[in-house]
Amino acid sequence: YLMTAERLGVEAGHCLVFEDSEAGMQAAAAAGMHCIAITGSHEGRTHVAERLAHATITDFTELNLTLLIDKVIRSHICLCFHNFPLMSKIVIEFVNYLSE
Repeated sequence: YLMTAERLGVEAGHCLVFEDSEAGMQAAAAAGMHCIAITGSHEGRTHVAERLAHATITDFTELNLTLLIDKVIRSHICLCFHNFPLMSKIVIEFVNYLSE
């Protein structure tokens, strides 16, 4: 996660990570990034998420995109998708455009 943030030129504390694994949630926390845990229907994962993540969703259908974009703009948080750094760059540019 830190490498992705560095390559994007974004501070770790300004990143929001979507993660479904315990190791990924631990990595996001260790990097000082905000984390939304995707728990699926796994009860064990929910307990881990409550400990490591800032928020939890069962899946992306629970994500309120309007609220998320509003939070991105207000908090200047970059969406940092672990496996999709290009997507992160596109979102950053979109948020910057909306903020102008």
